[in-house]
Amino acid sequence: MPRGVVAFDVVEHVGARRVASYEIASLLRFVARAGCRLEEAGGLEVQHVDFQRREVTFAKTETNALRVITMTPSMERLLRRCIAASAAPDQSVFVTRRAGTFHARRGTGVM
Repeated sequence: MPRGVVAFDVVEHVGARRVASYEIASLLRFVARAGCRLEEAGGLEVQHVDFQRREVTFAKTETNALRVITMTPSMERLLRRCIAASAAPDQSVFVTRRAGTFHARRGTGVM
């Protein structure tokens, strides 16, 4: 396993079937569009998304320094779909259908 490889538990179990969720696809699209690490996206909270300024602030980075990126229009549409109007500021942006947050786990190499 390459050093630093991170994977998410990207499969939810529904009965005897394993079903990849829409929420996982949203997370992966965001990572690709933002150019961020999975841990940064998984740790993103609603309070760090500013639609008026069109900015996303990553507070949980590898260097523990704040990092701010500008939202593209497609990123803004994706984030608006992920964030419910009633979402609490400290709630994670990306949650599973069971309202759990995504947690990174090291060393699996599976995504």
